[in-house]
Amino acid sequence: MDEANIAAITESLLANPQFQLRPLHLGDRSLPDETTTRATLERMLARDLGLFLEKWGRYLSKEKLELFRPYEEQYEVRFYLTQLLAPPTPSKAQIRNRRLTYLAQNAASSYFSDASFKEREPALYEEYIGQHIPELERQAAFPDEMTLVQRLYANIDRASYEEEMRREESQAQESYEEFDSESEGDGSDNEGTTRLSNDNHHDSRKMVPVENDEESHEDHEELSPEERETLAEEFRNLMRRRFAEGKDAEFDYNEVDNDPQYDQSDEFQRDQAEAYFDSEEANEFDNRSEERELDY
Repeated sequence: MDEANIAAITESLLANPQFQLRPLHLGDRSLPDETTTRATLERMLARDLGLFLEKWGRYLSKEKLELFRPYEEQYEVRFYLTQLLAPPTPSKAQIRNRRLTYLAQNAASSYFSDASFKEREPALYEEYIGQHIPELERQAAFPDEMTLVQRLYANIDRASYEEEMRREESQAQESYEEFDSESEGDGSDNEGTTRLSNDNHHDSRKMVPVENDEESHEDHEELSPEERETLAEEFRNLMRRRFAEGKDAEFDYNEVDNDPQYDQSDEFQRDQAEAYFDSEEANEFDNRSEERELDY
């Protein structure tokens, strides 16, 4: 290494308040003075770059570490440069905060729309929103400004959604019949029907006693627009929280978790964490989910 680079690296370390050269001799409690420290660093740079990086590389900036690139043919230099220049692994708190930042910046995007939420979690959508939509509104005609292609896609989406709901209902009925048959064999008395709760990402299922679907539909009281919107917002908050917890299987979290651009101020991070994790609304829909025995 040439003298200019040796001097630049040495001066960088001496200017770093976190750097401190340990006593040179065992039992010596006094720290070396600047002249001795400078001489020690320069001697090590001239003699063993790998050992220098092992001891003090963590105190150098990326710019100064790049000065060691021409010497990567030395195994030790290449090994420590790879470690020192690798992006740091984010902590759990950093990952959570980066996801919250991404969510806040993209809250109005199509990925966080009701339509996308419905596509990802149709059963949960039906529980919070779908079952409360009046029949006339369900069958409403397409708006005039919607193109033919958009109408075709909308029909496909609706058909897929209805097929998914029929499939889940069929699975629930089959599971109920099996459950009811086993219960009769045990001599137990079971009233009503059961609904199967399905978690798409964990493939865990459990039976939950509910009322008969037809009776429930007949006795169902139509909600006011305000009540429907309250439930819809609970559903949105739940889906946003699932995203922040890493439960969207189709989303590439690496693009967010390892990107420092989503780091924000401590105050911003606290505000976002409170909004999605510590708010009273979060506790309310948590309790609601527990009462409904949904595995989400």
